Amino acid sequence: MLDSKQKKLRRRMFAIGALFGTIVSVALAFSNDFNFVGIFTFICGIAWLSLAALFQFSTFKLRALETIAFAVLCTQYMCADLLYVLLSPFTGQELFAEFSGDLWVLTIIIILGFLFFKPRRALVISICLIIVSGLVVTFRGSLVTDRDFASVIELLKAGLYFLVCLYLIHTLAMFRTAAKSAKTEAKQLEKLAFFDELTGIANRRKIAEVLTKEVASAQRYQTPLSIIMFDIDYFKKINDQYGHNFGDITLKEVSSSVANTVRSSDSFGRWGGEEFLCILPNTKADVAFELAERLRLGISDSLIDNGPQITASFGIAQLLNLDNVDSFINRADQALYSAKEQGRNRCKPNLLRETSEINKTGEYNPSHFN
Repeated sequence: MLDSKQKKLRRRMFAIGALFGTIVSVALAFSNDFNFVGIFTFICGIAWLSLAALFQFSTFKLRALETIAFAVLCTQYMCADLLYVLLSPFTGQELFAEFSGDLWVLTIIIILGFLFFKPRRALVISICLIIVSGLVVTFRGSLVTDRDFASVIELLKAGLYFLVCLYLIHTLAMFRTAAKSAKTEAKQLEKLAFFDELTGIANRRKIAEVLTKEVASAQRYQTPLSIIMFDIDYFKKINDQYGHNFGDITLKEVSSSVANTVRSSDSFGRWGGEEFLCILPNTKADVAFELAERLRLGISDSLIDNGPQITASFGIAQLLNLDNVDSFINRADQALYSAKEQGRNRCKPNLLRETSEINKTGEYNPSHFN
């Protein structure tokens, strides 16, 4: 899917192309001295000008405008170029030369068709245009008395090149469709592999991968790194009393509340069951504690119809020089266990220092993290 910036750029490019179509159509209309073909070409020029304005300024869907633009192009080709071939008093050599030139216009139309539509639909449109063009040149050629064999050969050669071109365009379009399908499938597999199906946030594999990278980066550049581990209080009782469906709703609500509160630079994922992990780069433990408090209050304020109040317990740890990923996680888990032991619905920091000493009170004091 195109994002808004890509759509805006594509609209602008189509608007420029439509303006170019306006200029060409008006020039062709005047060159035909405003006969029937000239009048129709001039009308097409007005249509291109209108499309340019719609592409640039309207809120119509881009796909609908592209389809209209392609329809105008096909109509102009069939009712202007082919009419010109049909009605003009060409000699045999002039006729075949003119139609050979029109084959390049038809090639451009077919290429655009394969860009705008799925290969099967584009192929049907292309075959229809080829049949109409072939009928016109056959009928017009039958009226020419001075047919030249060499001219016919040149026309057949041009037609052969055109068919080869059509085959290559169709093949490339099929490869393009297959590549797009493979890309979509890869994204779906990535989503299944790295994101939790229930909550839509990162799963344990993904959040563990992010944590490993952040720990390596923090240790290399000597920047602070903190994590918040939390789980939902009495989640088993919630499942037993209200059912697993309500438990799933609870997990979704908690995930949504936290995802809307953490900073854009933070990473958040489901560690397992009702347990979650937030990774906070360039963050000391005192700031992590304050964020954990906001998360705790946000969760406790979340109300689910016909259900109990939801609360969560939090453990906070800041990366130490001697830490590895496992010890870092274990310290946050110990702080979380401490919060549960002390009554749940609270945040507890792990105050372990490089000297392996633990603050005996366990209470939050920003001076402990300086």
